[in-house]
Amino acid sequence: MYNSIAPAIRVKIAILNNKLRSIKKHSTFKIIFVSLSAFTFLAGIFMCSYKLFSMLGSIQGVGIVLVTRILFLFFFSLLCMLIFSNIIVSYSTIYSSEEVEFLFTTPLSHGEVFKSRFIESLILSSWTFIFLLIPFMSAYGIVKGLPAYFYITLIFFFVPFLFISAAIGVSATILLIRFIPGKYFRAIFISLFILMVAYFILSFRLPRVIRPQNLEDIFMLGKFAPYFKFSQSPLLPSWWVTQGILSFNSGSIKDTVFFWLLLFTTAIVAVRFSTLLARCYYFSGWALLYKSSQSEKFDFVSIFVNKMQILWGFLRPGIRSLVTKDIKVFWRDPIQWSQFIVFFGLLAVYFASIHNLSYDILPPMWRNLVAFLNLGSTALTLASLCVRFVFPLFSLEGKRFWILGLAPIKLSTIILEKFSLWAIISLLITMPLIILSNTMLNVSGLIMVVSCIAVFLMCFSLVGLSVGLGAIFPNFKDDNPAAIVSGFGGTLAFVLSLLYVCLVISLIAVPFHLHFVLKIISRAVFIKQLLLSGFIIVIISLLSSGIPMALAIKRLKRMEF
Repeated sequence: MYNSIAPAIRVKIAILNNKLRSIKKHSTFKIIFVSLSAFTFLAGIFMCSYKLFSMLGSIQGVGIVLVTRILFLFFFSLLCMLIFSNIIVSYSTIYSSEEVEFLFTTPLSHGEVFKSRFIESLILSSWTFIFLLIPFMSAYGIVKGLPAYFYITLIFFFVPFLFISAAIGVSATILLIRFIPGKYFRAIFISLFILMVAYFILSFRLPRVIRPQNLEDIFMLGKFAPYFKFSQSPLLPSWWVTQGILSFNSGSIKDTVFFWLLLFTTAIVAVRFSTLLARCYYFSGWALLYKSSQSEKFDFVSIFVNKMQILWGFLRPGIRSLVTKDIKVFWRDPIQWSQFIVFFGLLAVYFASIHNLSYDILPPMWRNLVAFLNLGSTALTLASLCVRFVFPLFSLEGKRFWILGLAPIKLSTIILEKFSLWAIISLLITMPLIILSNTMLNVSGLIMVVSCIAVFLMCFSLVGLSVGLGAIFPNFKDDNPAAIVSGFGGTLAFVLSLLYVCLVISLIAVPFHLHFVLKIISRAVFIKQLLLSGFIIVIISLLSSGIPMALAIKRLKRMEF
């Protein structure tokens, strides 16, 4: 296998080597800032994980059970995210990339092209999860007092786990592309959206879960989280990884080796299966996708968008055309809006389920905690999707960006147009979710107002951060959004977005925690701290969006087309 795709691998290694060398061209301050930000992010995950394992382990009787279930749930969630990530990335890497069209003209066979793109898709879709795994499992190992070679054993378990997830995601992509015409993708995801709306409506008619009077039972997660049962199915690769780790922890080398061999052999079979699927359906699926993209003349949605221009008809003709273009481009890529539907749709389903889980009858302390957790999950989802979609906007213009540069429109206007469009879209998606969540929880009016203001500021700040950094660090040579985001600028945007969200949520939650939970400050002091936190958040939000946008405008003015 290696000999057949060695040239393609050498090219990718050379590109990676050139990118690493280009780091020296960046300022020392920039490199130090990104390094410290990444270290702070990893340290934060480690501390939270360490506190979680320590707290659960200290619970008498059920502590060990809870830690075990957390591990099962973690790797099950990781499996689901990896599969979904591989589906998304493989579509861009294996099918829609212009590099694939070039590779098909080389002496490489279709299978060899697939193998090289499979490896790239695996790396692009998995590296972020590896950084998530390192601090989480390090905290587990320290709490359990495991030896240093435990982490080496973990590598042996996680590598086949990555290949299994990648093979499942890529195989699903191959079958979807080959047997579901591109025009039906929209129908599928629209149907999914309709089902989510139907579930939301019907959720109010479902029986409510009766919650016990003893609040200690809330920590018995298994009784109130039925999805734990799914994560403990012996048929799942995530279950094998967890059992292998637990076997190592208990000193059972025989069981540890057994589960590793089970993962290793399954990875070989899964990769082999995806390779066989590629031999049968890869090129034909790519040809159908390419043909449909070239021959599709009638697009109902494009006509619909043209009719809807009356909504932004008050804008100048040039800006109005840019808005229409961006909306059409967004719609024509089902991978983009499908992720919005899936991620925010799942959040909507969860928020609707709050009514059925009777969280609204919990004591105020727990309702406030759930409200801030919901706010944080919504903000983190928005931050990740902004980095994934908003950051590559300028880069995806590619070699055609010179057209915008020569158009009778200021580059600052183009940046402001993209910023305004995506800020409004983000606001229209996240604001109803937060209002729905707080309504289901029956929180106080103060928390409702504070949450809405926070979401309003975060929408503009996160979008401004991604748009600005995307224009400061453009990559016009690559047409793969996943590859663009994986660069220096995308990593910087990801780290800064996470730090911004964590800082905002902390500044809001701390005064509420001190006043309503610990009751160590009076209401007058609470109001002062809340106003001070709000002032700091406003300043941080203005700086986080204003500085990148200003630097982007300054850089584009010096850019030659």
